[in-house]
Amino acid sequence: MGRMTIKKYIHESTFELLKNLNKTFDYRHYTFALYFCFYTTVSQAQSYQTYFQDASKSYQEAQYEDMLVSVKKAQMLRPHHQTLNYYLAMAYVLNDSIDSANYWLRKVVSTDAQNYDLARDDFQPLKSTKAYQDLMAYQTEMMKPVINSDTAFVIPDEELHIEDVAFNPYDKSYLLSSINKRNIYSFKEGELKPLFEKSFPVAITGMVVQDAILWFTGAGFSQAGLDENDPNLETSKLYKSDLKTGIVLDSFSVEDSKTNVFGDVILSGSGTVLVSDSKTNKVYRLEGGKLKEWISSDEILSLQGIAQIDEKLFLADYVQGLFVYDIEQNSFHKIESLPDLALKGIDGLYAYRNGLISIQNGVSPHRISYLEFDDEYTKIKSFKYLEKNHPAMGEPTLGYLQNDSLVYIATSFWGLNENGKVINEKGIKPVILRLPLPNSSKPKVENQYCNSENHRAFDFWLGNWEVYNKKGDHIGTNNIHLIQNGCGIQENWTSNGRGAGTSYNFYDVKTEKWYQSWISNSGNALLLKGGFTDGQMQMQSEIVNGKIDRIKWIHQEDGSVHQIWEISTDDGKTWKEAFWGKYVRSEE
Repeated sequence: MGRMTIKKYIHESTFELLKNLNKTFDYRHYTFALYFCFYTTVSQAQSYQTYFQDASKSYQEAQYEDMLVSVKKAQMLRPHHQTLNYYLAMAYVLNDSIDSANYWLRKVVSTDAQNYDLARDDFQPLKSTKAYQDLMAYQTEMMKPVINSDTAFVIPDEELHIEDVAFNPYDKSYLLSSINKRNIYSFKEGELKPLFEKSFPVAITGMVVQDAILWFTGAGFSQAGLDENDPNLETSKLYKSDLKTGIVLDSFSVEDSKTNVFGDVILSGSGTVLVSDSKTNKVYRLEGGKLKEWISSDEILSLQGIAQIDEKLFLADYVQGLFVYDIEQNSFHKIESLPDLALKGIDGLYAYRNGLISIQNGVSPHRISYLEFDDEYTKIKSFKYLEKNHPAMGEPTLGYLQNDSLVYIATSFWGLNENGKVINEKGIKPVILRLPLPNSSKPKVENQYCNSENHRAFDFWLGNWEVYNKKGDHIGTNNIHLIQNGCGIQENWTSNGRGAGTSYNFYDVKTEKWYQSWISNSGNALLLKGGFTDGQMQMQSEIVNGKIDRIKWIHQEDGSVHQIWEISTDDGKTWKEAFWGKYVRSEE
């Protein structure tokens, strides 16, 4: 929910000071981050400004030791800001601390690989070092695009500033929350129309679907077209609506609270509605028809996305990174990151398997990452960029998970929105992308006897699927889910005709083989065995009446699965294809 309220709050002298820095820096893009970096008391802001002015004066007078002292003091107040880290690196190199200079420059690049000049003359002493050469290679690598998504759809309205996307299971439409038009829009088969007859008094930010209910948050700020005298400025509400009728059923606000900026809304593991507030930096939950404060910490500077894994609630601080609240222990701490992983600038946050998907628009280039944690969820043990520097990323914001894909807003108009009016001279259209997610992480299976790599080798087939033939014709649906506490997999096939069937699949530790037992509604049966090899699951039958049946399941990079059924009547010398199906995950 990036940069919505910043211009009102930035301390003017601090902002002017940053504007005067000798850098090529996209200040409009980073306005929001700058606000939260300097959102503090006036006296603290003055201290920061004083330290930086002292550093600038010392630099001009070539008093580099004094410059280093002043920059360190400023950076201690705002340790996560890349601009300060950049000038700290400069101060170190001017004091012949080569290793420290390279260290802080690498910190800068992990956050912003695009907007900082690493070749300036002040860094000349670094250029012959291996660390600097590695840094330049790292910068190049960070700017390389990582593209794994396909376009889900493009919005034809060039003036629609959208923030979140959801899916309506009742009419199979996509729902889009609008900032400047203060409504939710429905998009289906190329047609875009408002979901509600009347616009709301505030911008619509986050959304989540719960059965037939659509929960969504609204917040009042200038990008919604509100001026400083509007009574709805800095007010927020949680709305409850009926997806089938499109009627708002209720709304909720925080009692005795004058200012709130609601952003994300999620459902807890028990189905409770949770709301994040980037103004008060609190998490509220809906209890007894009232929004009640649940989590609050002075450590949080800019609360954005929230996500829950079991009894852990994760909170994204736009400035500082990730925090976790242990619900059972009632404890709160910051997540430890990895050296080359910047966690600032996270907007959207989603629990996926046992890790998190993060959408970062406060870094450069923009990126989407998958984060895996240690067993205690105290630190990140590994990460992978799922998408980075995608050409359609014009500030990605929020989205939703559907099976093993992330559908997300790739092009939002925060940088084009001026007091509710989108200034879109290039005619850019909002783009929504669908990103297949990695299936490498094991699903959580409580049974210790069925949690091995071999037991989990067929998990890529789990889910609800629409099945198509080679011509692209829809031929049926298949639902595949775990049974017996993860020790087996049940398939339920329904063709578009009258055909149907069920199979049971399992891994036997004694034989170290996978088995499938299939029976159709016409009495046809198959008994197969095999295993996962060469990137695919393959099982085949014994010779029965001179015939061998062989089925392959091949997991594709786009998340789909190809199933190929072949028959041999010459003892496996040649094979004839009996069935070919492409499994595409259903939106239901």
